[in-house]
Order: sequence, then C-alpha cells, then structure tokens
Amino acid sequence: MLKLNIFSIYLSQGWRALASIIFIPIYIRMLGVESYAIIGLFGTIQAALSLCDFGFRASFAREIARYKGGALTKKDILEHLKSIEIILIIVSAFVILTTFITSDWLSSQWFKDAKISHENIAFGVVSMAIMAAARFVEAIYSSGIEGLQKQVYLSLMQAILVTIQNFGALGILFFYSAELNLFFKWQIFFSILSLTIFKCSLHFFIPSENIRVSFSISPLVRTWKFSSGVFAISLLAFFLTQIDRIILSGILSLSELGSYLICVTISSLLYMVANPISQAFYPKFVELMASKSSTSLKEEFRFGSQLMVVMVGAVGMLIIFFGKEIVKMWTNSIEQSNNMHILLSLVALGTLLNVLIWIPSKLQLAQGWTRLGIYENLLGIALLTPGILFFTPKYGPLSAAIMWVVLNIFYLIFGVNMMFSKIMGGERFNWFFWDTSLPLILTAAAAYLCRIIVPRDLDIIQTLLILFLVFIVLLSVGIASSPIRYRILSYRRG
Repeated sequence: MLKLNIFSIYLSQGWRALASIIFIPIYIRMLGVESYAIIGLFGTIQAALSLCDFGFRASFAREIARYKGGALTKKDILEHLKSIEIILIIVSAFVILTTFITSDWLSSQWFKDAKISHENIAFGVVSMAIMAAARFVEAIYSSGIEGLQKQVYLSLMQAILVTIQNFGALGILFFYSAELNLFFKWQIFFSILSLTIFKCSLHFFIPSENIRVSFSISPLVRTWKFSSGVFAISLLAFFLTQIDRIILSGILSLSELGSYLICVTISSLLYMVANPISQAFYPKFVELMASKSSTSLKEEFRFGSQLMVVMVGAVGMLIIFFGKEIVKMWTNSIEQSNNMHILLSLVALGTLLNVLIWIPSKLQLAQGWTRLGIYENLLGIALLTPGILFFTPKYGPLSAAIMWVVLNIFYLIFGVNMMFSKIMGGERFNWFFWDTSLPLILTAAAAYLCRIIVPRDLDIIQTLLILFLVFIVLLSVGIASSPIRYRILSYRRG
C-alpha cells in the first residue's frame, strides 16, 4: 500500500507539472502577458492564505491517522472536522469581503500602467480571492483523505481535476471568447466543484452514520499545542526559504539575482522528488505511533529514510556534478553555464542536505514534537540573515549558497542528533551510517566517475540521453549500497 501511495503521488505531481508546462504558454498567447500577470498572483495569494490555517490542516491529518490507528472515535473526528470547517469558512469569508472592499483601490493604485481596464482587474482580484478561499477550505478535506492513507484516490482525483480544469478553460477561451473575466468565471466554478468533490469524498470515507456533531472547542484545545507548533514552524520556514531572495534582491545586480534564482528553481526539483515520500510516510508514522507498534515504526522510519536518500541522492548528485550541462540546457547559453554551474552545485548541495532531514522531521511531527523544528528555524533565520547581509556584498551570490550548505549541515548533524536523543536513540548509528552516509558517499563517487568519463561538448539530445543514463547509474548505486535493497528483493520474491 505504501509503495503504491508513493507511486501514485509521483504520477499525479508529474502530470500536474506537465500540465503547467503545456497550458501556461497557451494561456499567455490567448490572454496576453498582462492578463497572465494577474493570474500569476493567484499562487502568491494562495501561499499567503495557507499560513492562516493556524496549523489546523496538519493537526487534522494527524488526528485522522490517529483515528485510523484506533486512538480516537469517529465522533471525535467528525466533531473536529466540523469545528475546523466553521473557523476556515469564517476566515475565507473575511478574506473575500476584504478583497471585495479593496478591489477598486488595488486595481487603480497597485497595478501601474495596465492596458486592462480597472473593472476587469478588480473582478480578477476578487475572483482570485474566491478561488484561494475555496482551495483554503478544500485543503482540510484533502489532508483528511491523506491522513486515511487514501493517496491513490487523492492523486487520481487531483490529476483528473487538473485535466478538467485546464481543458475546460482552454475550451471556453477557444470556442467562446478569450476574455479574462470568462477565464476567471470558469476558475471560480471549478474551485467550488473541486471543494465539493473532496468534501463529499471525505464524508464517504468517514460516514456520519447519524452521528450529530456541532462546533466544539474541545478538539481544538486537545490539539492546540501541536497546531500552534506547526503554525510556528510553517511561518518560520516561509521566512527562512524566502529571506535570501528578499535580501539578495536589494544587494545583487539584476543579472546576479537572476542567476541565483535560476539555480534555486533547478534545485527545487529535489523538493518535487522528496515531497511524495514525506507525504506518504507521515500518516503511516502517526498511525503506528497511535497503535504503539514500535517495531513497525522503526522499520518504516528506516525504510522512508533509505528511500529518501536513494531518490534525492541520485537526482541531487546529478545536478551537483552535471550542473554545467543542466544550466546550458535551461538557458541555452554557454556563457551562463560557465558562470553558474558552481553556484548551482552549491545551492543543490544545500537543498539535498535539507531534504534528507524531512523524514526525521515527519517522525517528530507524528509524535507531536514541534519545539525542535521551531528552534531550528529560529536559529536558521538568526544565522542566515546577518550572514547574507555581511558576506554577499563582498563575495556575491556564492557566499549565500555556501551559507545555505553550512546551515543544512548543522541541521543534519546537530538537529537530527537531538531528535535521536528523544526518539529512536537506538537507530542513530544505523541512520547516519548505513541509511544515509554510505549510500550518499558511494553515489557521489559514482557521479564523479561519470563526470570524468562523459564528454562535455554534446548537443541537447545527446545531453538528455547521457543525463538519463547517469541518473539510472546513480540510482542503481544508491539502491545497491543501501539496506533498501533487501526490501526491494523481498518485494520481488513476494
């Protein structure tokens, strides 16, 4: 079930990423750059609004997994859901009302030199607020489905809905009229449809069976420590991941900033690889903790860690050692590839180290321990901010990348060690040596050998083929050098 969940998440996320690549250029061509600039703000609004869930989404997913493990009753879960629903609906209504009141001012004062009418901009801003609010409430239902470990269903529905959303918008723009207002009306309808589908789905998986529930403060009080801890971690992580870009935008030249952001974008591929793994294992950890299955929890923790190291290790080492080829394909510029490949290698190394601690972090959250994550992020902001301000004006974006690497080395060594002092202390050596260090070192050695062997002057088709073959080699070395090979062999025999 777990491997099927991970595979389904990868397929769903892959299709959603491919859909963006296919449809966004079409939208830009049909609506124009200015119209799409307004649409592009939706992601920012949604990200900002997601911080306003106060950790409810993470706490509800955890409670659902505990319910699946037998620690809570159905009435407890339904009462918790009803209470969170009411709060999120009130927050959403406030956001929509505030946006509606200020939409005229935003359309006339915030957007400068726009060729689109102020009325259309105002309608677009209000539409995005409605869409973001719908997604905001929908997230609680999708997190509940995720907590039930129904990732196959969730991934399938998300892929189907993304397909309907994009083809529907394209059909309206093509067959009716390529108007921004029409595009937003479709998106509003679709957002409400998606919200309704996931709400009904969660209630299908947890039928009420005539259990009457109403708003209650007790489930919120029961989980307030965890919710507030997750909220603090999310807020600090938001600042920690954005602070470098905010500060660097005022220090670096536009070309230097552009180079840095390209490296960050390429390195974010590691997050796409790591996210399905952490998504699949977190509810499993919670369920096993609730059922007090300590042996199974240790096995799943080590399996999750090994899988993370093998997957992100192969992708990370490919980016680190073949950064010049990747930048050249990305920018179609030999000069850029010569100037940026070292910066990309450092940013990718820091990101690789960062995602290695995701499974230990999920284990902490599964136990309800949020304090360590808060302290780590506070320390990260305290160290990274003055470091960037002091070193970057003298040494450029490379210094920011080096600090990103150093910070994540600290997280990996000291943060994970502190976790093992409280949770699974007996697995400390196994995690650091067998599960993490040995596969990473051997994968890095294989990547270095491939770098020596592979010629540099290749066309784009040859480069893509070589990168794919190198990835297969690195993945094979990672599997062969990790204890995960025994699990894979047991699957084949089974």
